Amino acid sequence: MFIHFNNIFLIGAPSSPRDFSGEATCDSVILSWSHPKKDGGFPVINYVISYGNNTLVIPSNTTDYIIDNLEHSTEYSIVIQARTEAAIGDEALVELKTTQFCE
Repeated sequence: MFIHFNNIFLIGAPSSPRDFSGEATCDSVILSWSHPKKDGGFPVINYVISYGNNTLVIPSNTTDYIIDNLEHSTEYSIVIQARTEAAIGDEALVELKTTQFCE
């Protein structure tokens, strides 16, 4: 038996945002990233940033964001994922510690 497929597109989740990094102050973190290398067949519609019990949805044309009102001298694990119409992508992680004193 022979089956012929024409114009098949494999749809998948986007890869993780690239170059995810952050810089901490006493009460905020400044995050930056680059768009994912692979979008899984659909354009990225937004980014989802998670830390602690918080989730933020950031527009897809944004590649930096400041999270403020954080506790001084506290460690944070921050995850970002790209989201398309089809799926949410792989995670990128940055771990930061806010400083004890504000300058």
